[in-house]
Order: sequence, then C-alpha cells, then structure tokens
Amino acid sequence: MRQERPDQLTAAVNLWQHCNFNCSFCHGAGSPVPRDWTPYNEKMGRLEAFFDRTGSWRINFLGGEPLINPAFAEMVCRLSARHSISMTTNASVAFDKLFPDEVIRRFTDMRFSYHPIHENHRHYDELFEHNLAVLARNHVDCVVIYVLLPERIGNYEALVERFQKYGVRMGPNRLIGEHKGKLYPQAYTEEEEAWLENRFHDVHSRYMSEHSFHHPTMRPCRAGFTRFNMFLDSGRITPCEHQNFREVFNFLRDEPEAFAGKRLTQPQRCPMRTCYCGFHMDQEEFLATQDKFDLNNYPGWLQVCSLSPEGEAYWAEQELTFVHRLREALQGRQVYIWGAGVHTQKLLAILERKGFPLEAINGVVDSNPRKDGTSLNGHPVFFKERFLAELADRCTDIIISSATFEDEIYAQLHPLLGERVNLIRLYNGDLGCMAPI
Repeated sequence: MRQERPDQLTAAVNLWQHCNFNCSFCHGAGSPVPRDWTPYNEKMGRLEAFFDRTGSWRINFLGGEPLINPAFAEMVCRLSARHSISMTTNASVAFDKLFPDEVIRRFTDMRFSYHPIHENHRHYDELFEHNLAVLARNHVDCVVIYVLLPERIGNYEALVERFQKYGVRMGPNRLIGEHKGKLYPQAYTEEEEAWLENRFHDVHSRYMSEHSFHHPTMRPCRAGFTRFNMFLDSGRITPCEHQNFREVFNFLRDEPEAFAGKRLTQPQRCPMRTCYCGFHMDQEEFLATQDKFDLNNYPGWLQVCSLSPEGEAYWAEQELTFVHRLREALQGRQVYIWGAGVHTQKLLAILERKGFPLEAINGVVDSNPRKDGTSLNGHPVFFKERFLAELADRCTDIIISSATFEDEIYAQLHPLLGERVNLIRLYNGDLGCMAPI
C-alpha cells in the first residue's frame, strides 16, 4: 500500500448513507436508495471543483455504498487524473463496467466489505470475486473487510484461502454494537475471543481489536492541517471523524480559494479522548521506524496509542464537569437518548460511572427500524417512528447522542417537537463543556 506523505492533503468523503444492501449491523440500514440522484449530483459537482481548485488530494470515498449512484463513477474517472483515489465499497457492481483499466490502475487502494448478502446470494458473491480479480490484474492493493458476527466466524478461514490468490489482505473486524439482543464485543465467548486474538497479525489491528479506539489526547496530529473529513450532503469539512462538530470550511457555501486561509497552519495537539480516523504524529513516527508486523513491537505501539497520565487526569475531571452540567440541563424525568450507536454506549458508561440518575432515562431512539425492541446497556431501544407516535407526548428531554450529525438531528427534531421537549446538544457549547467521549 502506498504510504501517505506527511504534507499530503487527505480527505475522507462521506457521500450518503444509502446502500443497496441492508445489513442489520450497519448504521445506514433502512436508508432506501434514492430514485432521483440529481440533488446529490449537483453537490458532487461542487465537491469536484473544490478538490481541483485547492491542490493535490488523496481522497477516500465512503458511503453507504458509493457505487449505487451512476454519476459517481464518472466523477471518479475525472478526479483520478489529478488526485489519488480510494474507496470503501461492497463491490456489488462490476468495476470493469464502471471504470476503464487506466483509471483502475490509478487507484491507490481499495477496501471491499464482504457482507452476509455475499454469502447468501451467488450473484453478489461472484461479482465480489470478479472485482478482486480486476484489481489484481491492475495491481491495485485491496483489503477485504469481514465483520465477525459470531455465526460468520466459521466461514473466515475458507475465505482467507479462497481470496489469497488475488493478493488481498483480510481485515477481520470485531462486531461493535447490538446483534440478536446482545452487545458486542462484550458478548463474544471466551472461545471466540481466543480465536479472534490469533487473527490479528500486526500491532495496529491487534490494538484496535482489543481497544476499538486510539487515545490521542494532547498528542500532535495533522487533523485540520492536512487531513480532513467531508460531508457531501451539508458541504461541511471538519478536522476528523471525531471532531465533526467543528466546521473548518464548507465547500457548498465558501469559495474554494478561501480554504487555504481556513485550515490550520501547523499540526495541533489533539483535544479528543478517542480516535479511529487516522494516526497522530507519534504513531506515524513509530510506523516509520518499526515493523508493524513484528508483534514484539506491540508494547511500544501500546504506549503511543494509550492515554498519558496527564490525559487520564484531564478526562477524569471533564467527566465530572460534563455529568454535573447535563443533570442541570434536564427539565424532567422522561428522558430519552437519540441514537443507539457506539457513541451512546460510551455516553451511558460515563453516566453510570459518575452517578447520573439512569432511572430518568426511559429509552433510546434510533432511525434504524431493525433496532426497535432491542436494548442498549439495559435501556430499551425504539424506532423513531414508534417513538414519535407513542412516546413523544410524555417526553421531557432528548439528549442528542451524535458528534457527527448533531446539527442535522436537531434540525429534524425541533420542528416536530417544538419547544415542549428540551433538546440537549452535547457539542454545540450549550453545556459549557465538550462531551468527554
């Protein structure tokens, strides 16, 4: 895989949540494929102009599923002549029908997600392998992402053997979230955990399998300087995935030439507690000087990925302040949390640890209908339509639990619930402190 230069402008572009698959463990499940892509295509035109007028970029496209929009492939063909391109995709469309070989050869690398639908539908399974062969023929590196649901663990070794002829690297991912009424990764059995530990062959994947996140607090990082996160729908450009509440620029609103004056002039020390969106500079230095595939180097990697004593003390104080101010912000005891994802798991853990009155939380609301009737950290989960129809009249407070989509969720809820429900945002400054998540 080609290494990112320290001075290289890089962007992770979140296109849309829509997908032609509907995997139960995905945050975008239940988001139907649009019939009319015109609004998206107009924004993609602005995005393309932004990249072409601001320098040379390394761009990673994320979905939902990028390939379901026919105009996306046309844009990629144009961008690939001037920028480095990669993407995460379910590979459900034949690459050689979308892209000429000369474009495919310009891709830096690909991440193909092998989903349950591939295992259960021969058409998608054959397309997936066909696309692996196309990449191999054009000498493009590829990682196959495989989410390790308990019932899928038994299939993993056969896939490794099957796909190795294409020179791909397998990327086993622990399941994080609710599945069949259980919360993962905590619900893996001891036998499953022992199996998982032997499937991560470099220091980074081993660390992420055990801890799920880096802990970058106060370490120097290029986020907001040369590395950015972008959203097609809103045009927002943020420093990184964990600082999506901080807008650096907006390519739908601002002229591209103004971008250079908005980005940081040098790396900054990271203000966040956790991260999985990129390496901070201490990690970059480690990987430049140490062999990540030598697990004897794991203690050193553990040290650069873990919180420093200074960081531990800082976040302990921030937790106390945050929980105190959140309690003060409540107007009643019919409280719901909006969002049944990893962010809410971490929020609930902090609230429990610091003595927040959890009995006031009546449940969690989510936009994924598959989560209706499940539970999260012991709290019932309700599909948003069910909540609005049956429970909203009794609700006093909603805690919006999303660093990425806080503004969008607030904009959706405020017209529906008016002033009678207290909508609490964790990242807009109302609490006077940032959520320590």
